[in-house]
Amino acid sequence: MENRIIEFVSGLRAAGVRVSVSESRDAFLASSNVAVPQRETFRVALRATLIKEQRDRETFDRLFPMYFGGDPPALQPVGQNLQPADSETLQQMLRELQAELSDLLRDLLQGKAPDNEQLREQLGRLPARVDPRMLPRVERELNKRLGVAQMLREIEALLAALEQAGMQAATLQALRAEIEQNLQALAEQVARFVGQQWRERAAQTPAEEASDAGLADRPFESLGDADYAQLQREVRRLAALVRTRAALRHKRGRGRLLDAKTTLRANVRHGGVPFALHFKRRHLKPKLTLICDVSTSMRQVVEFLLTFIYELQDQLSRTRSFAFIDQLLDISPELAAAPPATAIPRILRNLPAGHYNTDLGAALNQFVTHHLDAVDQRTTLIICGDGRNNYNDPRCELVELLRRRARRVLWLNPEPRYLWGSDDSDMGQYASAVTAVHHVGNLRELAAAVDSLLASN
Repeated sequence: MENRIIEFVSGLRAAGVRVSVSESRDAFLASSNVAVPQRETFRVALRATLIKEQRDRETFDRLFPMYFGGDPPALQPVGQNLQPADSETLQQMLRELQAELSDLLRDLLQGKAPDNEQLREQLGRLPARVDPRMLPRVERELNKRLGVAQMLREIEALLAALEQAGMQAATLQALRAEIEQNLQALAEQVARFVGQQWRERAAQTPAEEASDAGLADRPFESLGDADYAQLQREVRRLAALVRTRAALRHKRGRGRLLDAKTTLRANVRHGGVPFALHFKRRHLKPKLTLICDVSTSMRQVVEFLLTFIYELQDQLSRTRSFAFIDQLLDISPELAAAPPATAIPRILRNLPAGHYNTDLGAALNQFVTHHLDAVDQRTTLIICGDGRNNYNDPRCELVELLRRRARRVLWLNPEPRYLWGSDDSDMGQYASAVTAVHHVGNLRELAAAVDSLLASN
């Protein structure tokens, strides 16, 4: 049990929870007075000693079952209690539909679940420092790769065929109940496997790396309202560093470049002798246009991005900003009329957040229809979003149109690459249509993306 508590503390640290040595010792002392079968009392004792801040309770509650949960139920063979005639009907139907049924369904009916090797082959290796709140999406992606959605359709087709063959409604209902029990057991086994993979990665995270990560290195998902004031100071500090680096690059780049073609043309009357030199004008300060997803999952990232950009206005020649959930709004006037600290919260209040109505395709169509003049050959277009489109048409052809028109199109996405294409994510398609994608899972990565934007201009 001591080893499991040590692993749990490592997992909390890997998830961004600060746990000191003395707090770990207190957890050992408290848990030693509680029997593990008293699971709720044991959980309360650990939480009381390991969790100092309200914001970390969600992380604790998510991780606790991964370390101290019981084994998931085993799958059971389906149809063991059928009458001989019904059992023969089921077997006959399975033989007739053999070519249409997946291995996953055949195994599920026999009470067999995928083994860890099969699951590992489908999932691949989890990246380091995955926020545990992302694990449900990882589970859904693993179920997708296993073919669970297709299996559900096959189950309905099988039950419909059995009904057509004359099986009684009560028998079909009992059969469906057995199948659903196995589906639930399979889901729990997948969740347990994903949790085990996360635990292994957390155990490999160096203790000093996990415990010393500052706000700038913590995933956006793990930041709470209590961090807001400190985060704003951190944004201004990082923006000042980026501004200084950009100003130095600008200063170094002000050396004049000879325009040989113009010089020769202007000195034809002198027999080609270059009495009058002409130099190229260098456009070092970029023109930016931003299209930002301000749905619930993206608000924090967008707020910090806009703060960064508008703290760097002296390094930019022009900035246009747009925000969308399912409708596109030009927010440039609000940002021009007030400092970011005042304008951005006001803009976000005027755009009610939502989880399930994001429609980037519609927003792109509105942008191309009404605001195409915001993009030209000197413009860097930045799209900030997670690529989740609520199963709407992604309109990738519009992104390709904008890429041909703009100097370049960059995408900033807080989601890790292994989740692209999962559920309603169209990020894989968008990635092939833009110039580059930057992962911006925390404040430092966001600052690095903005800095590279200015450096590569």
